[in-house]
Amino acid sequence: MIRSKKRIQERGFHQILQRAWDTVEFTTPYTPQQNGVAERKNKTLVVCARSMLKCKNLTNVFWVEAINTTMYLKNRSPTRSLDYKTPFEVLFGFKPAVSHLRVFGCKAFSHIPKEDRNELDSTAIKCTFIG
Repeated sequence: MIRSKKRIQERGFHQILQRAWDTVEFTTPYTPQQNGVAERKNKTLVVCARSMLKCKNLTNVFWVEAINTTMYLKNRSPTRSLDYKTPFEVLFGFKPAVSHLRVFGCKAFSHIPKEDRNELDSTAIKCTFIG
């Protein structure tokens, strides 16, 4: 029963792929060498994230935030393969807003609500912006 259900799901997934793309190519499991473009993209993300973490003297605990920030920025950066449009622009049809962007690892302050502080206490604590 479980095997047949899984095969039905796989067939359905395969049909969706065929509708979305002209050709569907599968690779052997656990052989990243067969998927060069995706592996290069992953390597680029890791190198950028490592660079951001090391530049701001942050520990590797924050690697997820660094990867997310890198991908966020890549999706909002123009690329030659899309005629100098951003992936965001191609997907949604309008240019992304970038005025909210800040430097990864910069100094930030977090507000402390009145209920959690005394009259002479600081109104904010110093933090490091990571995303």
